[in-house]
Amino acid sequence: MNNSLHCAPLAAEPIPSAEASSSTEFEFFTAPLPDYLWSLLESLYSSVYSSRALLWPQCGSGLTDSMAHAWMERTAGRVSALLLFICEGARVRVLNEVLSLPTGVIHRFAAAIFASYRQIHLVQFHAIALELQPDHSQLWFSVFSEDYVLDLPGSRSSWLESLSRQAREKVRYYVRRSFRRQPALEFTVSSGAQIADAEVSAVLRLNRQRMERKGKTYAMSDAEELQLTRLMQQVGMLFALRLHGEICAGLLCSATGEDIYMHVIAHDPAHDDLRLGLVCCCLTIQQAIDLRFARFHFLWGHYDYKHRLGGRSRPLYRVLATRSAWHLLAHPVYSAHWCLHVVRDAARRWRRPAISRET
Repeated sequence: MNNSLHCAPLAAEPIPSAEASSSTEFEFFTAPLPDYLWSLLESLYSSVYSSRALLWPQCGSGLTDSMAHAWMERTAGRVSALLLFICEGARVRVLNEVLSLPTGVIHRFAAAIFASYRQIHLVQFHAIALELQPDHSQLWFSVFSEDYVLDLPGSRSSWLESLSRQAREKVRYYVRRSFRRQPALEFTVSSGAQIADAEVSAVLRLNRQRMERKGKTYAMSDAEELQLTRLMQQVGMLFALRLHGEICAGLLCSATGEDIYMHVIAHDPAHDDLRLGLVCCCLTIQQAIDLRFARFHFLWGHYDYKHRLGGRSRPLYRVLATRSAWHLLAHPVYSAHWCLHVVRDAARRWRRPAISRET
């Protein structure tokens, strides 16, 4: 193993902080991580991007050169934060993504890292829903994407009533028309090991066809398709509209805790006039309500249907904590990369004013 990628903590003692109470303490772990940490991680954040299904290859399988570590914080005896990370030279990169973190937790984590890992000067987070608190000094952050989140009510009727009148009428119209014009249409739900490779491939193929028809590039690589297939067979849910048994529209989702995440939505371009993708999405939301999920994540990508169906933009930040401004200047290559990312983030918001308004 490359020694520059490995670091061992010097201590596991509480780091004093203005925001941390005397009952706050922390502990470090090194991979392979104990099983109970994974269940704690998922119960804390309900994020598939902070779950065993996605992070295990980086933390316990030996597939990467960098050794993974975990930092667990307890407040008044209860676990209040759990972050997985790897050391890359002078930088720590946090693996948890698409979760909500207060700046206070980030400060305490960074303080613990800087006190315990002498060679670390920078701590980087990616895709964090940041809860800004009064003291967020020494943190650099930039909005680079968004997660459209729908807080699910207790009933289907409550969800429909929460939509605008126009959206509510369209949902009812398209659902009725689809099943009226295609009486053989069937909505099905399958999960985990019930989901066959061929079914995932069918939805991805429809997505590729639709992208090509719109003149857009299909961006998913073979490796990413394989990773998604494996994820679906572990924590996935396939919501599909089938015509004579064949998938003609589908959503590939994953479920962690009380949250459900939509990774792919697709429909057969031959049925564009029926809006089967939208119909399948509406039926999926209703099914998620019946299953008592708390939130539906449309994830990134600004599309009008997400807003019309009740999704609200939650900005996702890239975050950087430094020992000091001098330590950032001491790493000019990394500083240049960071500045380039920030400029790109600003340009993206400038090109898409609708995103900026929602954020």
